[in-house]
Amino acid sequence: YEIYKKHRRQIEQLDPHKPRGQTDERTYTAYQAFKEALISYYTGIAINVIHEKAEGRTCYLDATAGIGILPLHVNSNPYPIFGSAIIPLITPTIGEQKFRRKPKPFKYVILAEEDKARRELLRKVVQEVEQKLKELRLPTPERDFYYDDLNTKRDAITRLLAGQCRYVLAVVDPTGAEIKWDTMKAILELRQQR
Repeated sequence: YEIYKKHRRQIEQLDPHKPRGQTDERTYTAYQAFKEALISYYTGIAINVIHEKAEGRTCYLDATAGIGILPLHVNSNPYPIFGSAIIPLITPTIGEQKFRRKPKPFKYVILAEEDKARRELLRKVVQEVEQKLKELRLPTPERDFYYDDLNTKRDAITRLLAGQCRYVLAVVDPTGAEIKWDTMKAILELRQQR
């Protein structure tokens, strides 16, 4: 909550999921909470299954990273939750800590966000989350930010992932409609390069 409180004005202003026009705030809030909960749930399952069944570096790509933290409004009160860009930093680590003695988080994370103001806020949020994890003596993955449209950097990113990662969990948020089919195809083809 303190990260949200520190950056609240900027988060509220830059939230890419903010209701537009006649959107019912309750519907918007339920959708966002459900979407982030699903991403978190399946990320935790994926990292555990991969480490249980296979060896090699496991990586995470968020193709539309956003700002990293979302204000969910319930009865006009904001309740911050972490977005898909923060989930690979915290979910596997915290989940694995409960079930295993040695957490096995993602080894490498790529966060892509085209909007300059959003990516600057995302960088701040990620750095503060990583600082909290270090204080708790929890591992954090290597990570890179891509500051351009993922569509224009897809070849470089998929080459990087193919060279460094045995497995890649890619998240393309439904609100990230700017991702082109050729980019999706290149991400999906990473499976065939193994």
